[in-house]
Amino acid sequence: MKPLEPFWVCLVAGRGTANICHNTYESACAEAERLAAQNDNIGRNVYILESIALCQAKMEIKWEGD
Repeated sequence: MKPLEPFWVCLVAGRGTANICHNTYESACAEAERLAAQNDNIGRNVYILESIALCQAKMEIKWEGD
């Protein structure tokens, strides 16, 4: 299995999805602090998630005949 280049995302509990990938843990920590300090997020947990694996489905299309 090819090693995965790590990245981190921040997820605020009870809010949408994590959508910004951070190339360093330190950058993700700074973003987590920024998110936690927003008025709408006061009291909510902000999680830092690390990529550990990748899964991808492949579809094959085959043509036969003329």
